[in-house]
Amino acid sequence: MISEFQIRKRSASIMAFIMGRLKKSGPDEIKAKLIELEEIRSFTKNRFPDHDNNVLWYKIHCHLQLQEDNEALITLSELSRSLDTARARIANPAQRAGLHGQFPNMYRILASLQFDHATPRELLQTIERGKGRFLIETIASAENEGHTIESFAQVVDRLPGIVHKEGIHYLSFLVDRDVIYAVLVSKKGTFTKSRIDISENQLRKWIYYIDPEQWIEKANLFRKSSLRNMAEVLRPLVSWIEPLFDEGLLEKNDHICYCSDGILHLFPLHYITFKDEPLVNRFSVSRIHGAHLLLETLNRKPVKLNRYIAFQVPTQLDLEEKEKIDSFAIAPSWLAQYLEGEAINGIKAEMEKLLRSNFQEKIVHFATHGIFDQNYEENPYKWSGLLLAANGELPEVPGEVRNVDIAHLLSPEKLLENKPNLNNSHVTLQACVSGLSKEGVGHDLLGLDWALMYLGVGSLLSSHWNVDAQISGQFATSFYDRWLMKKRSRAQAWRESVLEILHKPPEGEKNHAYYWAPFSLSGDWR
Repeated sequence: MISEFQIRKRSASIMAFIMGRLKKSGPDEIKAKLIELEEIRSFTKNRFPDHDNNVLWYKIHCHLQLQEDNEALITLSELSRSLDTARARIANPAQRAGLHGQFPNMYRILASLQFDHATPRELLQTIERGKGRFLIETIASAENEGHTIESFAQVVDRLPGIVHKEGIHYLSFLVDRDVIYAVLVSKKGTFTKSRIDISENQLRKWIYYIDPEQWIEKANLFRKSSLRNMAEVLRPLVSWIEPLFDEGLLEKNDHICYCSDGILHLFPLHYITFKDEPLVNRFSVSRIHGAHLLLETLNRKPVKLNRYIAFQVPTQLDLEEKEKIDSFAIAPSWLAQYLEGEAINGIKAEMEKLLRSNFQEKIVHFATHGIFDQNYEENPYKWSGLLLAANGELPEVPGEVRNVDIAHLLSPEKLLENKPNLNNSHVTLQACVSGLSKEGVGHDLLGLDWALMYLGVGSLLSSHWNVDAQISGQFATSFYDRWLMKKRSRAQAWRESVLEILHKPPEGEKNHAYYWAPFSLSGDWR
């Protein structure tokens, strides 16, 4: 009988062939390798599952090179099922999340084949498998301790009934190299798929123009490249659901819960043009980190929050601007008027105090400065977050992300190392670029949004660009008033607050998206 050592040796030889010679080889040589792989499988299947998965992966590349899409799809589906089986046997969430990492781009390849040869339901299963796995695995483990965690297929199969019961739509994206795949599960339980002609490279070029302020400053550049503004440029992301709106499958004032992917997470969906007006004019919108998290959110009962804690932390330079200091106090002052709690200001808002605090079932408001490397050069796990006081001093304004004094930075790393209790809280990040992220291990979207959801936050308001302090304070106050006093859902409160600024912009600004579109709602929208 062939030994595991011999299997390793033969597999290494084939891997070297695939990495070095596959694209230069003729069909006969590739077919010979496929026969060899089948011989190896006669020993690996049911005996050495890890090695068998590698053999399947090598077969897929051979089939793709031979343009045997159907055979590649069948083999990819078999590998996907095998990984789901292996996933269920692994107790550690981080190991489960990293399981798929040994097969890079596997789900993007599978999605490209499924779009033409599989149902939208099967495509959605692949899209969900392809992202956000560490957060999903960790939260699912916590919520289902002692129980089997549902497979992605099981979750997708449950979605139609769930969204129908809640009266919402679920929209999920997967960014591939050349296109974006999307599936909508409507409130009537139907699945609709789309292949959107926007590439990952295009998104990377457009990240510098997310902020609508750039649409004015870079007007000449946009004309040269035939771009007007990102709301129009990104229109294909939502234009494919316009016929569904015309058919009545989506209706005005419906709620869309969407899961972004990779670099697409940087762009707010609600400011994109839909039927010649911003999407938010038709629907309320919230973000979620996958269908698993959607179901986990709905498993929680919404908690009435009547206590708050607010952190107001200007920089040393801000002390010279009374208007900015006053802007930081707008939302905390409102909270103090209607709820019990405390505001921690200036040098008292120290990092150590925050990390020792209990935020469970509270409204947690941060009026601070935020940082994120939008050039994507620094790891946001360590080099993004909020600037707080430390060692009896206010933070300074950093010229570059790397210049920030890390003692003042509340980063995802510090949050996850200290694990403050944020269970069922609502967090508002009235801070610049606080909702941005970068794809990391397990294709999770690393940033404050991700870290706070990991720690059990129920809902979150965060920003996509450098926000105006006064307008963002007024936005947060409007949101709180509608949600807590007028008893709107969080989604309704968010949308009404956005529309209030959209239709009554600051003096001299005509419906300028810089003011009304920076904040996204994540997590529980109810």
